[in-house]
Amino acid sequence: MSKKNILLLYITEISGHHSASLAIEKSLKSLSPDIKTLNLNAFHYTSPISEKVVNRIYTTVINALRDLGFYVRQS
Repeated sequence: MSKKNILLLYITEISGHHSASLAIEKSLKSLSPDIKTLNLNAFHYTSPISEKVVNRIYTTVINALRDLGFYVRQS
């Protein structure tokens, strides 16, 4: 049987996508130890500047939503 190669991509290391790709990688390896996985940040290879912009926007939005949730709960 040939060895399976699986490519997992995410777009920023601070996102849930990265956490999900790591969980998928772990699950695949537990199901079949001979699977070879490669977990890559796609922005790192395609557009490092976009990666920085997306990281900044992502962090800003998450913080704003967290603050909004705090104010909604206080109402």
